[in-house]
Amino acid sequence: MNVKSKDTTEFFKAINSDLSKQVQAIRTEADRHYYRTVKAAKARCAAIEKERLAAQTAKLRRVMGRETARYENAAKKNIYDKRLKIAENVFKKTSEKLIDFTKSDDYAAFLAKSAAEISKVLDAGDIVFYMRPVDIGFSSAIRNSCPDCRIEQDESIIIGGLKASSQTERLAADDTLDTRLEQQKDCYFEMFDSFT
Repeated sequence: MNVKSKDTTEFFKAINSDLSKQVQAIRTEADRHYYRTVKAAKARCAAIEKERLAAQTAKLRRVMGRETARYENAAKKNIYDKRLKIAENVFKKTSEKLIDFTKSDDYAAFLAKSAAEISKVLDAGDIVFYMRPVDIGFSSAIRNSCPDCRIEQDESIIIGGLKASSQTERLAADDTLDTRLEQQKDCYFEMFDSFT
């Protein structure tokens, strides 16, 4: 019986050895599967995190872009408003200086020169000059430049200067200080707008 027992023991040892090898192979394969699964899960998590981070970054860039644009627009508006206020101030002071000029001794000569230049352009005998009611006292200076003209009052002229028309030539001229100032404003604001 000893022989049988020895054979049985050998048989069980062989089975145990084979089972141990199979268990070890299963464990090795399980470990490999576990590490592959963990690695794949980590890669998937990293990809998801990368996508989430990219989405958050893009969202943050959009928000920052809007905020930057808002601040830039506010700064531009602030600069525009300041420039506009300065320009209005400058043109108001210029208007006041022009009004002071109309009260000076040089104003009569200015009107005479303006009448002479307008007369050359309109070149007709039926010229009508228009001036502020307060400037009617300068009629003689205008008649020296254009003896055959008529002179009428025009309350639309605020600062001073002359307007004129000729029915024969069907032309009109405007050499008022009001118009000259408005032309300067237009030029300034055209230039001003190109900088904003």
